[in-house]
Amino acid sequence: MAWFLISWFLLDSMLGSAAPAYSQTLWGDLLVSLSPTQLMSYLAAGGILAAIVFSLSVVSVPMMIDAGADARTAMATSLRVTLRDPPAMITWAALIVVLVAVGFASLLIGMIVVFPLLSHATWHAYRDLVR
Repeated sequence: MAWFLISWFLLDSMLGSAAPAYSQTLWGDLLVSLSPTQLMSYLAAGGILAAIVFSLSVVSVPMMIDAGADARTAMATSLRVTLRDPPAMITWAALIVVLVAVGFASLLIGMIVVFPLLSHATWHAYRDLVR
């Protein structure tokens, strides 16, 4: 819900009333009702939010589990790790997107393999980047 509200605010502030209706976004055929400019703006707003979430959480959960760190420390460390090596983090984020897309494209059957694989890789990334 917060994602929709933040996206709406970003789009409304950038394009005026160009954001799609909330009901259309949830239950309608969104792609039919959007112009190319609206679609690109919507994707850009989603990409910005995804980049922020990724940057704050890339090693946060493993750090909280392993080191018992509080959320603020874990998110600060995650942001520092992301800013230290942006090309590697962009590659890692793209790999996550591709693997999750494959998992969804296979009617979630692929997630049986993808989820443990990403979890294991995230743990190793945390150990290599933070310790």
